[in-house]
Amino acid sequence: MKIDNIEMNILKSFLEVIIPSNDDMPSAKDIDLNLDNILKENQKYIKPTKQIVDFIQREPAARVMGGVLSLTEIQKIDILKMTEHLFPDEFAIFIELIYLGYYSNPEVHKKINWTLDQDKKDFNLTPFDDSILDNISKRDPFWRKA
Repeated sequence: MKIDNIEMNILKSFLEVIIPSNDDMPSAKDIDLNLDNILKENQKYIKPTKQIVDFIQREPAARVMGGVLSLTEIQKIDILKMTEHLFPDEFAIFIELIYLGYYSNPEVHKKINWTLDQDKKDFNLTPFDDSILDNISKRDPFWRKA
């Protein structure tokens, strides 16, 4: 089982809603999340991601006019909320996949000053600066709060 090109395009069309850009950070849509390789190396993401994409494709708003790729941000958020409600476990794995791809990107590493060079003598993992989350934390979540 694998994610085909149509499914990948649908998935990618939701990336900016899941991780939007702010002044300092790119959106998930603006960078290469390397999802193809993550999916090849981590089979646990394939079935839940296919279920999420399948649900998105069958959602009535995605079946009219221009299809999934023409959905507005508000429609995408509504679909994600419904998806999370109906498929909470699969949705959690889907979100994990997106964040794994995002925070594995070298461009994001540079933006958050994170180095993975453990061979350096002075390798120290700097504490995470949660101020970079200020803008996104002001936004109402579209998933359930734990």
